[in-house]
Amino acid sequence: MSIQDFRWEDLDLTPEGIGVYAWYLDPILRPADLADPQSTRENLSRLAEQLKLPRFDVKARGHLSLILEGNLEHAHLASESSGEFSQLVESVLQNQTKREVFAKILGGAVPHLMAPLYIGVATNVRERLRQHRQEIDHFRKLLRSGPKEVGFEDAKQRFALEVVRRGIPSRRLRVFVSTILQEQNSSEENRKIAEAVETILNRLFYPIMGRR
Repeated sequence: MSIQDFRWEDLDLTPEGIGVYAWYLDPILRPADLADPQSTRENLSRLAEQLKLPRFDVKARGHLSLILEGNLEHAHLASESSGEFSQLVESVLQNQTKREVFAKILGGAVPHLMAPLYIGVATNVRERLRQHRQEIDHFRKLLRSGPKEVGFEDAKQRFALEVVRRGIPSRRLRVFVSTILQEQNSSEENRKIAEAVETILNRLFYPIMGRR
């Protein structure tokens, strides 16, 4: 069993077997993104906004039937009104050479140093990833057709919906695939094994755009 890395334009080359896959956002900063400290801040803030955790609905019960309800928003590094990061990060961003090294390390973070966007399982990985692509393209067309938000919140294709709503371009999407190659089990048994792995991965790592 091996793990393979694919980009958006390579989805038709992904394996057709039973497997588990994980989508990631590629945090690459291009030379234009590093032109000066302000440009770098803006692009880092955009990454943070694209990677923020979804809103949490909270309900607490207390004595005498007290009930408190509300929502929690993820206050990430792009949420600061000052537009500045920590003193350490700011000191690195002030120097062009340091910014370039910083961007090189950050760009190599996928997948080992980053949280996944989404973890899924499929009987035919290639077919499922094609469906993801079709769903993303579908929501993008809807978004371009006008400011229509009807039905977006109730969509079942949560991953595709979130990719579009967060403005993540296709070139920044990468997917890592692990397929079951062993022949000693039936297809049904291998599917159950893959589903079990996917269940554990989701509950260990809580992907940012997880559906369940």
